[in-house]
Amino acid sequence: MVTTELRTGSLAALVKDGDQAWRRVGGLPANFFSDGPATASGGDYLQILTTWTQAVVDILALGGQDLFWLLSCLEARDRDRQVLDNVWPLVRQELNHTGQPDDLSQAVAAVAAAGLAAIRLEAENRPEAYTLHPQVAATGRDRAGAPFRKAVDEVTAGFWYEVYGRTSGEGGDGDVDTELSVQAGLSAIPYLTRQQQWEDVSALVARVIDRNTTLANAAALLPAIQQATRHDPSQADTMALVLQVLDPTAAEAVMREYLDASVASGDYRAASVVAGRLMYLCRQSGRPAEALDFADRQITYTTQAGLGPWTQLADQAQRLQVLNDMGQASDVRTESARLRDHMATLPPVPVLSDPVAPWSVREGLLDAGSEAARQLEEWAEALALNAAMIASQRSRNVPPIELAQTRYRDYFPLLRLGRVDEALAMLQDCLEVFQDARHVTMIGSTLFALADVEDERGHGDAAIGFQRDALRYAYSGDDVTSITIGYNNLGNYLAHHASQPAQALASHLAAAVVSALGDRAAVQASVNAATADLYEFGADAALPTSVTMLDEQLGPIPGTNLPGLIAKLSPDSETAEELLLVIITQVQDLATALTSGES
Repeated sequence: MVTTELRTGSLAALVKDGDQAWRRVGGLPANFFSDGPATASGGDYLQILTTWTQAVVDILALGGQDLFWLLSCLEARDRDRQVLDNVWPLVRQELNHTGQPDDLSQAVAAVAAAGLAAIRLEAENRPEAYTLHPQVAATGRDRAGAPFRKAVDEVTAGFWYEVYGRTSGEGGDGDVDTELSVQAGLSAIPYLTRQQQWEDVSALVARVIDRNTTLANAAALLPAIQQATRHDPSQADTMALVLQVLDPTAAEAVMREYLDASVASGDYRAASVVAGRLMYLCRQSGRPAEALDFADRQITYTTQAGLGPWTQLADQAQRLQVLNDMGQASDVRTESARLRDHMATLPPVPVLSDPVAPWSVREGLLDAGSEAARQLEEWAEALALNAAMIASQRSRNVPPIELAQTRYRDYFPLLRLGRVDEALAMLQDCLEVFQDARHVTMIGSTLFALADVEDERGHGDAAIGFQRDALRYAYSGDDVTSITIGYNNLGNYLAHHASQPAQALASHLAAAVVSALGDRAAVQASVNAATADLYEFGADAALPTSVTMLDEQLGPIPGTNLPGLIAKLSPDSETAEELLLVIITQVQDLATALTSGES
């Protein structure tokens, strides 16, 4: 065994961290480094480690060498016993090494005893895992040679593709496990990238982002699809799908250009996909008329492409979502029921011309119907359809945050049906999931809902506390609409539960000013609420004369900054002050009219 007098104290931080992490889990022989002076450079250290690795590998039996090279060529997250059990025999078969001793456990023991890898015991019910020093792994990949690396990439990509196929539900049979299918897709992509299988990379990226639209997942996928698009510009539509999560404006520009090119070339299958993505972006940015146009274009392109009945039904389900956005809930309710009946007549396993998973179509129709029922205040129907949606998601093992977002939709129907305790318990469960995931938007929404529930229960202090917390999250997300609603609700709770007329009036006025400067949707409602405060409480509901005084009357709410928000929304300070006075005058006039009418 090679030894040397060398310490790592003078090495670059990355090398030090890699070495220390490896040694903590048992890698490297204990006497590899001495306590001598730190005289070597980082480059010297890496060269010595490389030389040591080569010397140790050379004295291993062929089975041990194969295993070490396999571990070196695998992605770090794939270095566990479960992956080895599936990949090891296939790689050796590919390389015609099956005539040599190939007991995997003996090979693992030999590699670990040589100090080349450390065995890491994971949590209960998790496979044994292995850690390699970064430089040791790099040396192993180099010594393995191109044929070995190629075999590992092909076999491991195939293994993860098989896992994805079993768990995605795309074949229409077998158990669906969304979380595992996402993991399998992410795991296969690096091996496909090294083989320059750009179409396969793009297809998997599209499927994975469709099943998990979080920022973290999009960021993980972006480098792979960027590389694929550089080599094959026709994959730009998938790049846009990832950008849709990270940068919607950039995504829309890419998608519009790609749609025009697809239609011009007669590639209606691609045009159908991109039209659907543009429809989604228009919905997200509040442009329902444009969204409906893209929905109709998608249906046309799907027909022109000759795609099958499941895909056609998926397009219809997406169109229903747009109609919900446009307030046509009655039509959506009727049509979604008809389409669900039609879905039951379709073959359970889609044909090749149907590139959609049946579960996604089913959930799309359930979602559209449930939303329509909520808009129509058909609360029991909304709960029943959402329960079917939840059951479908649980059957395919969606990530906890996705399931919590679906469960959250039940809170208002439960409240309206008087099932307050159920609503409270459900929201508390969801809040825990959102907090674990640090999903700021959903934490804020759930706090708003909890305030609503506590108000219904007659717990004023709790309602006020939750609403103030919700405002903090609305500010952190720059959500002007939620800030407006938050101030308005806070004013209601302060007036009804706490008998704090000055703060209640200030909250309603704050909501009116922010709405007038922002989306204007809730201006009149907030003015009416402030009028009710002034009418009911009279002089106790003191009217502010400036934005500064308004903020002082609100009192401290951690994480909020009303003057700062007004300054950002208003072209200048004078406009904001004048607007506040106009609103106050309107409130005074309305309150006077109410008093006169009563007398």
